[in-house]
Amino acid sequence: MTIDWKALAAPFPPDAVSWRVGSISKRDKTKAKALAYLDARDVMNRLDDVAGPANWQCRYSHAGAKTVCDIAIRVDGEWVWKADGAGDTDIEAEKGSLSDAFKRSAVRWGIGRYLYDLPSPWVTINEFKQIEDGEMPKLRALLARDARQPAVSPPPARPEPAPAHATAPSAPTETPRGWAYITVDGEIVREPTAKAWFDRLEADVRRLPPAKSNKVWALNEKVSGEVLDSLNSAVRPKAEAHLDRIMTLVSENTSPVTA
Repeated sequence: MTIDWKALAAPFPPDAVSWRVGSISKRDKTKAKALAYLDARDVMNRLDDVAGPANWQCRYSHAGAKTVCDIAIRVDGEWVWKADGAGDTDIEAEKGSLSDAFKRSAVRWGIGRYLYDLPSPWVTINEFKQIEDGEMPKLRALLARDARQPAVSPPPARPEPAPAHATAPSAPTETPRGWAYITVDGEIVREPTAKAWFDRLEADVRRLPPAKSNKVWALNEKVSGEVLDSLNSAVRPKAEAHLDRIMTLVSENTSPVTA
């Protein structure tokens, strides 16, 4: 069969991506790097969906202390193999090494490879070395702005403009009067242009303390994509660069000075 390589390597829905603690700051033990990862079962489902359950297989071997996984996909009637390996993990060592080796081998086929291009922002962790819930909006922002969207997912529908007599919307939306923007206090204001909307968001992210900065981003995250979708090809690249700059601020606003 012919493989749709773009579908195989397409990003996963943001809610399918998890985050774990990486290196912990030597200066501030409540700060750590956040690393994105996938569940092995989601990788298996991707192989099933794109190649078909009967058109891929895997096998395991050992190379010293490492577990090696080979994944084969049947391409035009021929089995093609790619392999990678991993050592034991801190939790359920043998099971963890099998799962990690499988996912690393899948990366060689392009599955989840885009996650390696994501930044690893500093986040606050609790006493159990788990990422605090308040950091999730910042991490979701990194996934939301990945330029490539899942090939199997349709683009989000644009909301209909609210009629003049309707009550104030609970989420940002475009109207003939401009783009609605939710302030950190929950007030809805309107900006006449996309540039003015992004300028306001950037100003709030820069001036507010980290917790409120993350909140204002979470309140306006959805509409940021809608604003971009409203722009033509001549001005969209500049707006995308503006939003990328804002996301960088969001992702770094809790970074310690040094690691």
